[in-house]
Amino acid sequence: MHKNKSYFFCGIGGSGMLPLANIVRDAGASVAGSDRALDQGRLGPKFKWLQSLGIDLFPQDGSGLVGGD
Repeated sequence: MHKNKSYFFCGIGGSGMLPLANIVRDAGASVAGSDRALDQGRLGPKFKWLQSLGIDLFPQDGSGLVGGD
């Protein structure tokens, strides 16, 4: 993992991806992600919490992927 890199997590609200995304963010990397639950309108408190940490959330349609790596 590199601090100056950005990471994108699919299923970021899941029980495995959410803590992993938080660990990567805490290590200093830029983090964003998508989740099917967001697409289905299920906006649980965990998504608001992720956003409060500065993690951008996107629909699970590829629109959040901005780089080639």
